[in-house]
Amino acid sequence: MTARVQRARPGSAALQALVDELAEELGRSVAIVDPLVRMICTSRHFGDEDPVRIRTLLQGRADSEGIRYVLAQGVTQWCGPGFVDGRDDLGLLPRYIVPLRERGHLLGLMVIVAPQRQLTELEKETIARAAHPKSAQMYAEHLAADTEETGARDLLLGLLGTSPAARDAARQQALDSGLLRETPHVVVSVVQVSRGEEPPGRTEVALRGAVEGFRQTRSAHGVMAIEQDRAVLLQVRDRPPGPDELREQSRRIIEALGTFLDASAAPVVGIGGPGPVSPTRGPRTSRHSWRSVRPVGCPT
Repeated sequence: MTARVQRARPGSAALQALVDELAEELGRSVAIVDPLVRMICTSRHFGDEDPVRIRTLLQGRADSEGIRYVLAQGVTQWCGPGFVDGRDDLGLLPRYIVPLRERGHLLGLMVIVAPQRQLTELEKETIARAAHPKSAQMYAEHLAADTEETGARDLLLGLLGTSPAARDAARQQALDSGLLRETPHVVVSVVQVSRGEEPPGRTEVALRGAVEGFRQTRSAHGVMAIEQDRAVLLQVRDRPPGPDELREQSRRIIEALGTFLDASAAPVVGIGGPGPVSPTRGPRTSRHSWRSVRPVGCPT
């Protein structure tokens, strides 16, 4: 069965408006995806929808096989726009793909459905003109998200550090900011990958994409930190997680990394112990869980 990859954080209303404007001008379906080919914004259909697009919109997630196919075309390293062939077995029509970059950052890809793998020169010029305002808008949103992520990373590393004073300060900051709350249980998970021949930045982006969906779940509330080839996830919980729950979480993280990275990444997940149980000391016991992290077996 084809796995589903969680949707990226939705784009802003401003970015959506830019997508809709271009789609109406072209009379074609337009989408913005992130560097992992996960949907950010999409226009309405123009009779050019295919099974991949419909499933993504209805389920909010993309097929892992489709993502792997598009990434295998090297689109994240393209210097300019180009076509990606369709795949009948995936239910994928051809796409015209434009890398969206600003100040050296690949922010995402603009994707236009092109069933006949053809666009007029006027259409290509229209798409090229529309690329810059989208890149500028995405860059502004990227800076805001990066500031937020840096703050969360620093806070998490403070909670796990060796200094008791720094841990107390980080705990209070986490509570005051609403990033964490006091709960009886805390679990720290670590995801480690090997660096292979991936393009620069792909590993960090892949780790973020695989782990971020577990920051906020029905049973856990947490923060994460990405450090080159490692991700650290701290989750506070009202009830103790069962081993099957943590194994399933680990399995889904590894499955997602298998979509975004090649086999040489060989991801491993380690899970920390539950730590001392106290009704109001969850974040305070984070270091105990961190120090007891051990690899966990993940069923395939």
